[in-house]
Amino acid sequence: MKSLTAVAMLALALTFCNLSQRLANRNNNHAPVKTVQPAAPAFGKHYDGNVDDLFPKKVLDYSLVFTIDPRKFDLSVPEGTEVRGGVYRSHKNEIVKHMLVNFGSIAEAARNLQIFLRDARKQNAGLAPEPVRDNSGNQIGERFAFSDAENNLFWTNGSLFVVVKSKSKDTVDKFAQALPYYVELQPAK
Repeated sequence: MKSLTAVAMLALALTFCNLSQRLANRNNNHAPVKTVQPAAPAFGKHYDGNVDDLFPKKVLDYSLVFTIDPRKFDLSVPEGTEVRGGVYRSHKNEIVKHMLVNFGSIAEAARNLQIFLRDARKQNAGLAPEPVRDNSGNQIGERFAFSDAENNLFWTNGSLFVVVKSKSKDTVDKFAQALPYYVELQPAK
């Protein structure tokens, strides 16, 4: 009986110590409360294929002139993530820059889109993403467009993150809409 009473008293003492420690921490903690940023909403499916199979050699009358490794231009892309970039030229000498990234997860693609959106908002107040929908009306990603020295279109389609840049907004729109991953993922032609 004495040992049972001793164990109960020890448990009670530990509970009070724990409670008094928590109260002391609460009263001495005058630091501001940090807000947690909610995760970026992620839509669509993960692309499990090879990005080389998706990256087109020709889009409309724009031929791939040369490929670019976007990592060489200080683009922070995690190792193991497939990324392709290229410069295309039309018969009228219009230039289009295009980048395609397949992130390891849909959430990572969405998070990176939000990072670029935040940077773009510094020069384009009020910029907001709009949904990318498949042919059935289901949301598969988000997109936003803005102008700086060039017209830019950024979007996600599941785990794919895509950028198209050109001097002309019409060129950007036509080029992007002709890509096999603009809306629903289509096999490369």
